Amino acid sequence: VISFINSETTQGMDLNDVVSRLKGPRGTAVQIRVVRPGVQEPIEMSVVRDEIAKFTISNAFMIRPRVGYLKLDSFAETTGGELRDALRKLDIRNLDGLVFDLRANPGGLLQEAIEVCETFLQKGQMVVETRGRTRGSNRPYTSQRLNSDNLFPLVVLINAQSASASEIVAGAIQDHDRGLIV
Repeated sequence: VISFINSETTQGMDLNDVVSRLKGPRGTAVQIRVVRPGVQEPIEMSVVRDEIAKFTISNAFMIRPRVGYLKLDSFAETTGGELRDALRKLDIRNLDGLVFDLRANPGGLLQEAIEVCETFLQKGQMVVETRGRTRGSNRPYTSQRLNSDNLFPLVVLINAQSASASEIVAGAIQDHDRGLIV
């Protein structure tokens, strides 16, 4: 348990308050005191803040020759670039197929879902349309990229925990007969 942050007790503090006090500019230090069950003395330490890289693609490998597998855990700011990098490493020009795993993916950023769809769809194909209650708030999102490389067969794995951006991607792929949804 983090009991103090910069000499301020965390007792009664909301989790979000604790997190906001731990966060700060990269390279700056924060003093914390950690209390552990079964250990009499608390541990005092200075932690230097840094950027924490969170990768959204946890696995990308060949299942067998010419068939790739890619696991996307969530949609964050880096997802589109990570997907392009992973596909390059799998040698997309020599793929006969890709298993794209979105199981237990809770979703994330809409813009990254659109970017993922653009990786597999053709320019002008509808990805999603957002609809709001106010006049003029409806907005269609179509693929803006020419796609000549990623034409291999695609199988998308989903389950009951695939939500939000995962559903957008799976739906767009299904709507355009770009791949099979399993």
